[in-house]
Amino acid sequence: MSFWTRYYIQGGGIASSSCPVCGIKVKRTDKGINCDGACSRWYHAKCKNINENRYKILASNNNMEWTCERDDCTPAPNLTLIQAEISKLSKSMETALSSHDKEIKDFKQSLSSDKFDEWKQEMDEMKSLKEEVTKMIEAGNSSKTENALEKTNRELEEDHQHSTLNNIKISGVPESRGENSQVLKEVICKVVNATGVEVDQRDLNAFHRLPSSNTGSKPIVVSFVSRWKKEEILENIRSKKLRLTTTDAGITGASTTSVYINEHLTKYNENLTKHARDLRKAKKILYTWVRNGKVYIKENEGSKSQRISCLDDFKNGTSFLCKFVMEVFKVISNYIKHEHAFY
Repeated sequence: MSFWTRYYIQGGGIASSSCPVCGIKVKRTDKGINCDGACSRWYHAKCKNINENRYKILASNNNMEWTCERDDCTPAPNLTLIQAEISKLSKSMETALSSHDKEIKDFKQSLSSDKFDEWKQEMDEMKSLKEEVTKMIEAGNSSKTENALEKTNRELEEDHQHSTLNNIKISGVPESRGENSQVLKEVICKVVNATGVEVDQRDLNAFHRLPSSNTGSKPIVVSFVSRWKKEEILENIRSKKLRLTTTDAGITGASTTSVYINEHLTKYNENLTKHARDLRKAKKILYTWVRNGKVYIKENEGSKSQRISCLDDFKNGTSFLCKFVMEVFKVISNYIKHEHAFY
């Protein structure tokens, strides 16, 4: 979370901009959050579906970043933890080498010339190995840091996706001139009723169009009072293999276009879904689907379904470089312990 968000939470000031989602100014009495990405916009936490638990996690962790996921905003990279881990490992090895240098000086007088030369050669080899390992760490980063960051990001991503379980995303509905909340509410009911599921305005908890830099109509996110209503809609579409259009929904005033209703996914899970569909088109997998905000694939008829939570799950393996670096450090550690025991 950015410095300004923490300063704001502690009562240090009032945000000077309006929330891009609802258009209302972010006040000091509101739960506000500042995007750590390129746009640096202020939002109401509730407008970005950030629940109390996730808000506390973000507020209490100085190294955690949050971005608004707008199409025109890019994340600001934070390498602080990675750099700190690299520095820690490098200092640890420097300390070990310095300890051996001191032992050489202390025992130099009591060692024969041949034994000293042998020890010196071993030290030179260790220094060379240390330089190679340092280069590998700088190129591949620390496995420990990667794992910690990955775990934190997955927990936040799961929490974010869980907050959208009552939501659907409607794409392809054109925007009418002078569209307001009442008009949009009526349009949503028409589209959903076209799936064969009866809803009225009392079934809707919240709704809004998503900001987008793309040309064409902006997608609509709809949150239902009941999660089961959302499940009924999606199940109807899947079982009947519906292909909706604006004409089916009784939307007039524009040319007929296709209308799509899907689960509301986070931007990260949308990217996973796109990657899975690309693999299916390339015939690398047989099926891919989304259920309750989770992405699944199936490689062939005889294989089990597999949940995909990150891109590494497609590779079905972990980084060879990280494993190799950790093995090298184990070898060095064991060598140092052996030398101390011998002398």
